[in-house]
Amino acid sequence: MKRTLKHVIPAIIAASAFTACTKADKVSVTVCNPSGIQRLNEIVELDTARLPRLLAGKHYIVEDLDGETIPSQLTYDGKLIFPVDIEADGETRYRISTGDKPLHVASAAFGDIYPERDNDLSWENDLVGFRAYAMAKYDKGERLYGYDLWLKRNTAGIILPQFYADDINPDNWRTFDSIRAVSTDRADEFLRTFSYHNDHGFGMDCYAVGPTLGAGCAALMDSAEIVLPKNYTTAEILDNGPLRFTARLTYPTFALEEDSAICETRLITLDAGSHLNKTTLTFSGTTQPKPIGVGIALHDDGQRTANHETRYIAYTDPTQGDGNGRIFIGCIRPGGFQECLEADGHLICKDTYSPDDTFTYYWGFGWDKADIKSFEAWTRYLEQYKHRLENPLQIKYE
Repeated sequence: MKRTLKHVIPAIIAASAFTACTKADKVSVTVCNPSGIQRLNEIVELDTARLPRLLAGKHYIVEDLDGETIPSQLTYDGKLIFPVDIEADGETRYRISTGDKPLHVASAAFGDIYPERDNDLSWENDLVGFRAYAMAKYDKGERLYGYDLWLKRNTAGIILPQFYADDINPDNWRTFDSIRAVSTDRADEFLRTFSYHNDHGFGMDCYAVGPTLGAGCAALMDSAEIVLPKNYTTAEILDNGPLRFTARLTYPTFALEEDSAICETRLITLDAGSHLNKTTLTFSGTTQPKPIGVGIALHDDGQRTANHETRYIAYTDPTQGDGNGRIFIGCIRPGGFQECLEADGHLICKDTYSPDDTFTYYWGFGWDKADIKSFEAWTRYLEQYKHRLENPLQIKYE
């Protein structure tokens, strides 16, 4: 049986949580699947403004009809989210109540800002991890513009804090220096025991970003040329698990054509159980429509697909180092895009950004040493994800 989020991130509920619940009446909601495919591990959103006032408490409890408590989260923008499994063309009812204390749920979505690594923002869920770079990196002369990837396997747990802790542990580096004084080869061998650039059985960093859009960054374009963004100036974490991570990033102002002070804002959301981030961009200071491209850096001539009719692009990245497998990267634009092209070493889907509007797309990856074993499996995943976006789950508030 396929493991679902209810099993991967079970709610760990203390007995006192039940006795602490208020005696407010429970209400029911029905989640309907309008599509002809089964929906597994999908996060559904309830608008808490639509729930009765008797449920106006902060700590919500979600139960299925068997009385099993479902992991849930209240998001910064007033959404109650929880995972659902619904058959094709089916529907499932859930009961919503409130309690005096929050339920204890194992986290499957987490992120943090790491001052020890130039204020990088890293985030992950049970399947994948990502990184965006801050201006401190740029100010040091490093040119890393796009999104970086953290590969995960054999674990649904949170791993990035430990990656960073091992990498900056002074004891590790003192030992490394003492060994290197005797033997460079032995020092390199020791480095591999704690470096996150090596796979210790549950993941690693072996993706190359450099002065590119990396694994799915978007940027305005000047004709067919990418206007590469600098690194972010501020990052604000809005949601931090257990089911959803959300961050808002702002970027330095820049000039393009007749506009002298364009400021980019990104809202990035990653849900548990998903290989893809949802990202919404705003470019304040634009006065005329401008071309925009969502890009994937090309590191070789690996498998790829790019067709505006499919509404997504996909590419097989070779990774850095021997034996590290292949990464399958993809971007989806739900409303479609105007054309696909290869420019400045990128595979790009191109569209138009309109002033005073937003631009939303989805991006992420799979790894052939984890659950996505082939490029064909990856494109099937993207097709199914696109189908889910085109046929959103429907909520009946009762």
